[in-house]
Amino acid sequence: MRIERVLNEDIVITSFKDQKKFVIGAGIAANKRNGDPIYDNEIDKVIDMNDDTEQYEEFLHMVPQKIIRLTEDIITHAEDFLQTKLSDSVHLELADHLSFLLSDPPKHVTIQNGLIEEISILYAKEFQVGLWAIRTIKERLDRELPEGEAGHIAIFIHSGRWMHEGTGESVKQVVIIRDLIWRIEKYYKKVLSKDNVAYQHLVTHLNRAIQRTTEQSEFNMVDKNMLVMIQEKYEKAYQCAVDMTTYLSEKCDIHFPSSEIGYLTLHIHRAAKA
Repeated sequence: MRIERVLNEDIVITSFKDQKKFVIGAGIAANKRNGDPIYDNEIDKVIDMNDDTEQYEEFLHMVPQKIIRLTEDIITHAEDFLQTKLSDSVHLELADHLSFLLSDPPKHVTIQNGLIEEISILYAKEFQVGLWAIRTIKERLDRELPEGEAGHIAIFIHSGRWMHEGTGESVKQVVIIRDLIWRIEKYYKKVLSKDNVAYQHLVTHLNRAIQRTTEQSEFNMVDKNMLVMIQEKYEKAYQCAVDMTTYLSEKCDIHFPSSEIGYLTLHIHRAAKA
C-alpha cells in the first residue's frame, strides 16, 4: 500500500483494490509524503470507512491526536479481550464521545446510576473494557472519571460487536429491564438485593427473552400441568410476572408467550427471596 494523503503523524489514507482505508500506526507518517509505501510492521490497524470517509477525515482534523490514539488503544484492547473484531463505525462514534467527554472544561454524559448494575450484568465483558478505559484515561490524562462512564463505554463496545444494533437500541433494552426490575420491587415493596446469583439470572433471563421477541426466535415451552403447579405454588411471583408481561405488551409492544410467564415466575421468586 502507498500513502494517498497524510492526516497526521499516526494516520494516513490509502487505497487497496479501489477501497479507501484509514491506516493507523504510531509514527506511521513520520518523514513520509504522499506516494510513499507503507510496510506491514508499521501498521497497527486498518479501518474501512468508505461510507464515512469525508466525515471521519473532517473529524480527525478537529480531534486532538491523543484522543484518537486513546480511542484506538481502547478498541484494540476490546478486540483482544473479547476475541472479536468491532465494527468500523465504532472508531468514529467512540472517538466523538471521548472528545466531548475529555474536553476542557470536562463534560460528563454519564448513564444514570440506575442502569450501571444492569449494564455490568448484561454486558459484563464490555463493562470490564470500560473499567480498563477509565483507568487508562486516569493514567494518561490524569482525569478521574466516575464508574458510570465505564458503563457508557461498554454500550459503545457492545454496539460495535453487533453491527446491526446502535447504542440507542442497547440503552433502550437496558432501560426496559431496569423498568421491569422497578416493577418487581414495587410489587414486593422491597429493593432487590443486586449482589447475588438470583438477581443476575433474572436480569440475564429478561434480556434473552426480550432478544427472542425481537429476533423472532422460539421460546422454551412449559408443560401446561407444570405451569398450573408454578402458578399455585408461587402465586405472588406469578401475578408479578403477569403484570410485567402486560406492561411489556401494552407499553413496549413486546409479547411473551404464556410459557415464558412460568420461567419468569421462578426467576422473580428466587430474586425476591434472595
